Amino acid sequence: MTPVAENLAALTGLPLTTVLMTQVLAFSNVFLPYQAPPLITAMQLGDLPTGAVVRLCLVMFAIGALVLMPLDLLWWYALGMV
Repeated sequence: MTPVAENLAALTGLPLTTVLMTQVLAFSNVFLPYQAPPLITAMQLGDLPTGAVVRLCLVMFAIGALVLMPLDLLWWYALGMV
């Protein structure tokens, strides 16, 4: 996403720093473990059951979407980034 961040900023009208900061949200909100290769590696190395990791990812995604993303947006407003 970083190579096209300038184009995305121009298209959305958001500052470049705000577009770059959205990458943090994207990396922290993994819906399923198959979206993040390090999770797959950890599952295999730790012999973790897939169902447990999927449930963990879904719970963490819900917390991130319902709590952390709004807080992050408020923080951006406080910093004047949006």
